[in-house]
Amino acid sequence: MKNNGGAAFPTITEGSECGIKYLNYIPGMTLRQFYKGQALTGMMTNIPTEDNTEWPYNSELDPIKEIAKKTGEIADALIAEDEAFAAREG
Repeated sequence: MKNNGGAAFPTITEGSECGIKYLNYIPGMTLRQFYKGQALTGMMTNIPTEDNTEWPYNSELDPIKEIAKKTGEIADALIAEDEAFAAREG
């Protein structure tokens, strides 16, 4: 299984039921999903407009699928760099 970077924004909530208190762990999105969203934001600043008709990606492919693939590649590269940094820093 590919490393998804773990939970990006985990939260713990408290609750109680029948007088018993408990903690509920909510992992939220993965770090990979967060990185993909950040990459998507940057990539969408380059979409064609009336003033800028040049598309920076392969125009022969479906642009939505291409962007989705590219954001995944960027996220995977960022996670790999995070792992390499952690290994270097020990």
